[in-house]
Amino acid sequence: MPVSTRATVRSRTENGQNSQQSGEADVSPTRGLTEFEEDGTRDEVDVHQPMGLRQMQDLVDNQPLSTEQLRILTDRIQELVKARTGKRAHEDSDEDDRPRKRRADHDLKYNNIKELKIGATLKAWSDWRIEIQRAFDASPYKYDNDCTKVIKALSHLDEDSKTLWNNRVRTNPDDEYDWEAFITWLNDTIRDQGNDEVTTQIEWFKARQRFDQTLWAFDVYLTSLEHEMEPKGERTRAMEFFSRLRPSLRRAIRLSGINPLPQTRQAMLSLATRMWEEIKHDEKDPRKEKLGNENKISSKANSSTSTTQSSSSKNTNHSSNTKNKTEKKAENKSWRSKGPKEFASGQNDKGERICFICGSIEHIASYHRGRIAIILERTIRETSSKKRSQAFTSSKRPRVERRSRTTSQEGLGLNRLVRFGKRVRLPFSPEEEPRMRTGDYLRTMGKLNVRDRDPEDVEIALDTCAEIDTVGVEFVKQRDPKPYIKEYPKLW
Repeated sequence: MPVSTRATVRSRTENGQNSQQSGEADVSPTRGLTEFEEDGTRDEVDVHQPMGLRQMQDLVDNQPLSTEQLRILTDRIQELVKARTGKRAHEDSDEDDRPRKRRADHDLKYNNIKELKIGATLKAWSDWRIEIQRAFDASPYKYDNDCTKVIKALSHLDEDSKTLWNNRVRTNPDDEYDWEAFITWLNDTIRDQGNDEVTTQIEWFKARQRFDQTLWAFDVYLTSLEHEMEPKGERTRAMEFFSRLRPSLRRAIRLSGINPLPQTRQAMLSLATRMWEEIKHDEKDPRKEKLGNENKISSKANSSTSTTQSSSSKNTNHSSNTKNKTEKKAENKSWRSKGPKEFASGQNDKGERICFICGSIEHIASYHRGRIAIILERTIRETSSKKRSQAFTSSKRPRVERRSRTTSQEGLGLNRLVRFGKRVRLPFSPEEEPRMRTGDYLRTMGKLNVRDRDPEDVEIALDTCAEIDTVGVEFVKQRDPKPYIKEYPKLW
């Protein structure tokens, strides 16, 4: 090797060694050629072994090398010198004066990474791992050590995950900036919370294309689950993808006549996408159909409920009306219960018709109700002859004229009598039959009309009431209904 070549190699070494460089430049190129082993052979030099810059310079200066060995060592020295000075290997020597950029200036900032939470889905976990690795690849000089990797990953975890990692660091300080320890802890803490093998199998078994889910989104979701499972062949993955598509889409693919079906997942996805673009507008939203069915069921239930309620209300009203009618009948016939039990049948031992109250064969139970009207008629006639025609009207429900309050005994008794008495009317007028028989009069006393009635008829009727003659006369004389009400409360 010429002396000028060796001097050129030495000139590219570290600065500050000019004296040593000038001394070594005078060394004969044949130095060391006389060094032989005892057996007469020369030592072989391995120029490919790991060596430092000084060691390679010593070999070039002091060892007899072949042309190939010297070329290899020269290239290695040049690359190492350029690496130390920050100059790339492919840069020319005429660009040495150009200002060099720092290594950090060549990094790409990649911060579009979603926050990872405890119990995240398998897809979220897989996406997070891919995004973190992409951030490391975008800045290889920045993330060339475990410390920066751990700090970057922690910045994209939620607060609970950071707290758990801090608790682990307190017990294991050596793992704080150990990337392998961090990723292992992340697998055990976050991933296994909801993404173990059993959960993955269940999610994969239930995976079906939704109505509003595109085919590529469904493929991404299904692939993220399959990455956590045992690897399968392409044909198996294609058929599994086909079996999980929408029923209408599977039907369209079968009716298309394509035989055989695509044998790879990507080909199956392409075919399904083309078919889906043609039939997706005819697809009905199952959620709306389900909602419509629920509305129909609820409307039917409401209608049946309303029908049941109306029928029950009708039945209730009918039963209440029946009950009211029964009560009214019981009130109207309450006088029957006041008679002795032996008269309750309405017949005596001979089979003759008798009164329910007194057992008389001359009259019936309505006779006793008529006595009230008789006494009322007589009292009104004797009390006020001027207002006799205004006491009761001839309408269906006779209206009784209200009398002004008075402190006299007569007025008080008359007011009570009018207020508590039964207002009934008789369809016969004095012009039709001035003198009725007593029996006919008593039978129709339930429809008594006291207006313009002959007083003699009242006297005759009153005389026939033998069992209450004394009470009736006293009642008429005193104009006080209390004794009569006390004696015959139900009749009043």
